[in-house]
Amino acid sequence: MRTNKVRKGEHKVTDMISEKDCTKQVRQVGNQVGLLYYHFAKTLVNELGEAEGKRLILEAIRSYGNERGATIREKVENAGLELTIENFAKFSDLPSSGWEYTDEGTTYCCYAEAWMDRGVENLGRLYCEVDFALIKAYNPKIQATRVGSILDGDPCCKMVFE
Repeated sequence: MRTNKVRKGEHKVTDMISEKDCTKQVRQVGNQVGLLYYHFAKTLVNELGEAEGKRLILEAIRSYGNERGATIREKVENAGLELTIENFAKFSDLPSSGWEYTDEGTTYCCYAEAWMDRGVENLGRLYCEVDFALIKAYNPKIQATRVGSILDGDPCCKMVFE
């Protein structure tokens, strides 16, 4: 049975919410996604051993990135635009709230927070391989290089594209 009850202090979908509340809610969901990934990854490594577990994690992450990249590619092509990194960003499937960005890169990541809180940056780095699969599926001519990662203690996650 489905109800439309809203817990005290929460908003119904039809309510206007502040940017601050929106960011908070997106971060809560992002943190939960990071936590879910952590438990799947940890279970695979614990059950199958480090090498096989990590291999399967990377296989799944690359498949996920390939699907997302192909979807973004299709949207850009349907709009009659070139497959540039700028158009990739315009059609990104990430929410505009929740993460924090500067010209240097991503300075806050909901997923990374969940992994760093648990000391599993090594498993988080496997998830971050999604970025390379996304770009390759979107346009294999674009070369991506990661030059910074919050998970490595850098002030931001940053990639350069050629």
